[in-house]
Amino acid sequence: MLNPFDMRVPPPRARFIFAVINLARWFTLMTKQLPDRRFRVKLLEPWERANGVTITFQAGGRVCKQIRGFESWVKNNSPGSNIDVMRSVYKVAASCRRLAHAIAPPDLHLREAQYRVMLIAYGPQANPGTVQDAQHFSQHCCEAAAALHCNGYVMRDFRLPNVLTRAGDEGDYVVVDLEYAGPTGQPWDPVLLTDWDDNTLTMGVYDEMSDMYQIGVMICSLDLWQTVTRPRLLSEFVQLLLAKQVTASEALCHPVDCI
Repeated sequence: MLNPFDMRVPPPRARFIFAVINLARWFTLMTKQLPDRRFRVKLLEPWERANGVTITFQAGGRVCKQIRGFESWVKNNSPGSNIDVMRSVYKVAASCRRLAHAIAPPDLHLREAQYRVMLIAYGPQANPGTVQDAQHFSQHCCEAAAALHCNGYVMRDFRLPNVLTRAGDEGDYVVVDLEYAGPTGQPWDPVLLTDWDDNTLTMGVYDEMSDMYQIGVMICSLDLWQTVTRPRLLSEFVQLLLAKQVTASEALCHPVDCI
């Protein structure tokens, strides 16, 4: 009787080789789907960020964000905000593909004064590698700004670490870290946020045009911006952003070969 595991016999040997080849193909496919090593994170291991913010990546593509001493954090980092503003901001975000989506509305545990929101996990930080990627990057950030501005809010923290790719796809971007968002036109007393400069505020307040200026600053910080020849219309568009001469809604109507 033929032994199905006898490697000396051609049929079992062929099945074994076929199984090994399929296993190798599966392993290669799964490896390609892993994110770059720089962006891999450990599940359920809290990532302590500055100012009492903790990020924990969970199974099922979820991210838990917590802020200790939320009222104090808001006073020092996000004037005009509160838990109701955060709930409203994430409600706006739910209808915009370019803003981070919460799985459930943010909540505030009064006893510990701890803010908590469960978010959908996205891919690694944006790194546009082509002019077309940069055009999409510009458009998607302006879409995010327009959604907030139409509802009376501003992002206030447009910078590269806060723009992620969707499933690692350059050309498909999402703006995250919405906890810095707040009502437009707030006077700004705290220390300027990262990447702000003397031109960010408008007459001492942070308004919609401040957001547009910061998007322009962010585009200029792209590695690609320093290394490739840029289309004229794209360069002119960025100059409009830096001059605070274009609103988010107007930006979305800019010539298609620019944005």
